[in-house]
Amino acid sequence: LRGAVIAALALGMLNSFAEFWTDASLAKVIVFAVVIAFLQVRPQGLVVLRSRALT
Repeated sequence: LRGAVIAALALGMLNSFAEFWTDASLAKVIVFAVVIAFLQVRPQGLVVLRSRALT
């Protein structure tokens, strides 16, 4: 739950900074591209739950 709040805050800040330098629609595209690039690099997310179970 805490990670989702931090991620939402980071995306909102990225969107507001991008809107400051560009218009609103281009800022949405920039945020979307950053999310897609992040998921390409780390598809499991920032925090990985580790388990002892063999799966």
